[in-house]
Amino acid sequence: MKFGLSDLGIVCALGCGKAEVLKNALASSVRGMQKSGDVIANSETFLGVADFELPQIENSRHNTRCNALALAAALQIEDKIRGAISKYGAGRVGVVLGSSNTGMREFQREHFLYTMQNSQKRPSAFHGELGNVAEFIAGYFNLSAPSYVISTACSSSAKAFASAQNLLQSGVCDAVICGGADSICNFVVNGFYSLGAISKSLTNPMSKNRSGINIGEGAAIFLMQKEPAAINLAGVGESSDAYHATTPDPSGEGAMLSMRAALANSGFKPSDIQYVNLHGTGTAFNDSMEAKAVWQVLGGDVLCSSTKPMTGHTLGAAGAIEAGLCYLMMSDMNEKRAIIEHVYDGQYDENLPRINLAGGGLSARVKCALSNSFAFGGSNASVILEG
Repeated sequence: MKFGLSDLGIVCALGCGKAEVLKNALASSVRGMQKSGDVIANSETFLGVADFELPQIENSRHNTRCNALALAAALQIEDKIRGAISKYGAGRVGVVLGSSNTGMREFQREHFLYTMQNSQKRPSAFHGELGNVAEFIAGYFNLSAPSYVISTACSSSAKAFASAQNLLQSGVCDAVICGGADSICNFVVNGFYSLGAISKSLTNPMSKNRSGINIGEGAAIFLMQKEPAAINLAGVGESSDAYHATTPDPSGEGAMLSMRAALANSGFKPSDIQYVNLHGTGTAFNDSMEAKAVWQVLGGDVLCSSTKPMTGHTLGAAGAIEAGLCYLMMSDMNEKRAIIEHVYDGQYDENLPRINLAGGGLSARVKCALSNSFAFGGSNASVILEG
C-alpha cells in the first residue's frame, strides 16, 4: 500500500524551503558547510549550519534550537497540515519525528552555567527530553492523536516513516506529520571526535582519501496521508544487526537486510530502483560496507550519491532530510530532471565494489528512489519513494 507525501517543509545547510534547497543541491553547493576551529579542542572541522533566522518559541519548556528547526520546516506546509486537521479532526492527525539529541545543546549550556560559573539556578526551564520535539509540534497544532519521537541515532527519522506508515495502515490515524529534526551540539561533535570519526576537511564519501564525517543540523517535515499524491512512500525496510555499538557489520549484511525489506514492502524489484541516496558518511567502515551492500542488492548500474558533503551528517534528521532531497529531485520543481551529483574529490576507493556514483550534468526521470540510513548498534532503515 502506498501512502501519499502531500507536501514537504525542509531546512538545512542547503537553505530554507523547497526551492532554495533544491536549487543548491542541484548546484552541488557546499555554501552552508562552515569551517569551525572552536568546537573541538586543538582541532577543526566543518559544520553544516542552518544559517538563517529561525522562528521564536515563547514557551520556555519548548525553547530549543531543535524545536525551532522543526517549526521552521512545519510552517512551510502549515496550510496543508491545517487542511488535514480540518478534514480528519485533531484526534486523527499524528506526529512521528526522529531526533537523536534534541535539547542537548541547551542542556550543555545550562550545565556549563551551573557548574562552571557557579550559578545558583538554571537559566531556563526548557524540557530536555527526547520526545519534546514531537510534543511541541503536536501542541503547536493542538493535536490529540499519538505523537512521539523515534531515537535510534542516525536512522531515527528514516524509521519515523515506518511508524507513520503503521499508524495509517492500522487505522489509528488518517494523516501523520512525519520527519525529523536535530541541531548541532558541541558535546555530540566531540563525542564523534573521540571515536576518531570527525574529518578536519569536507567529508569525502567513497573516496580513497576519506577521513570522516562533518556534523550538520536541520529538519524535514512531511505530511503523510492515505490518499496517493504526486510522490508517495512506497516502502520502508528496517533491520538490526547489532554487530557493534558504533561500527557497522563490515559484510554489509544489516544494510542488505534493510534494503531488501524495503523492496519487499514496496513490491518493487531491485531493477526498479533508479537512484540511491547513500548514507555515505565518508568514514572508512560505513562507506565500505554500504558499497558492498548496494552492489549486492541493486547492482553496479543504479545511480548513487551521498548528499552529506552539502548538508553535513544531520544525525537524527538525516533520514528525513535525505528522503526530502529525493522528493525534491523527483518532483516537478526539478524541471530539467537533474540528478543530484555525488560530491567528492573524484578519487574512488578501488578497494570498494564499483557502484555508479552520479557525476555532474546527468538527468533522468526518476520514478523510484531509495534512501539509506544506518546507525549505531546496527539500527538500519531504507526508505523507497515512488513518483
